[in-house]
Amino acid sequence: MTARAENGPITIRDSGGEIEAEAHNGPIEIRGESGHVRLRTENGPIGVSLTGASWKGEGLEAQAVNGPIAVGIPEGYGSGTLVEALGHSPWECHGHACSEARTIDDDGRQRMEFGSGPAVVRVSTKNGPVSIATGEDDEEE
Repeated sequence: MTARAENGPITIRDSGGEIEAEAHNGPIEIRGESGHVRLRTENGPIGVSLTGASWKGEGLEAQAVNGPIAVGIPEGYGSGTLVEALGHSPWECHGHACSEARTIDDDGRQRMEFGSGPAVVRVSTKNGPVSIATGEDDEEE
């Protein structure tokens, strides 16, 4: 599946397979646990809500340029997950896993790594704030 939007939102829920989505001036939101997913925004936010115990499939890569990222990681999530910001982006991380995450702050690149093994979930921003919530009940309301 390929989706492109100039000013509107793209929402992906519980989908698998190969997914590519790109938005300019609009948000992308994904909630799920599987597939080969590539997301990119320019001047818009990306919201990632991971579900299940681990990622099934090739991986998830989400990149925002000039936009914020928000990542929800369930309690006990096993897949390697990397959240990264280039530049001097403000960070918020809430939940038990934040204190156990591996953090790196190197030459304007800030990173937090969760889970074990190589990162199959990668979420990054250039010039946008970062918000991470771990271990929270992420059920849709």
